[in-house]
Amino acid sequence: MKTALDLGCGDLKEANSLTEYHVIAVDRKIEGVPLPHVTFIEGDYFDMEFKGEFDLIYSDYSICFNRRERIEENFPRILSLLRQGGILIIRDFSSEEKVVQKRTNLDEEWFFELLRKNVGTLKIERKEVYEENHKHTHHLLIMTCQKV
Repeated sequence: MKTALDLGCGDLKEANSLTEYHVIAVDRKIEGVPLPHVTFIEGDYFDMEFKGEFDLIYSDYSICFNRRERIEENFPRILSLLRQGGILIIRDFSSEEKVVQKRTNLDEEWFFELLRKNVGTLKIERKEVYEENHKHTHHLLIMTCQKV
């Protein structure tokens, strides 16, 4: 079975939906129930040592909660866990989103270069998504990399 690492899994929505993977889901706390293919580990993913390699590393609005220095120091170690040909997907807010002003903005060249240097290819997609619950549009940044 393929393996995935979900960084900042939150409500486990994404981890639970990745049924073709055995998922290691990491966060300081969860707000859901992991399905049988998901192993939840409580803690800070930058403080953990993971064993093995992953076919997929996924992060949904999590990395931006860390200071830039902490990302630059620790994220390359996590990226090294991506198997050759593996996929990295990071979803976050684009620099057009006001909430970015309160977090580390990943929509900048320093972060794109960190990904290119440690993974390889980088595809950047920008989307506007209307969020029904909050009655407003979010400006999203979706970064997809394949390890070469």
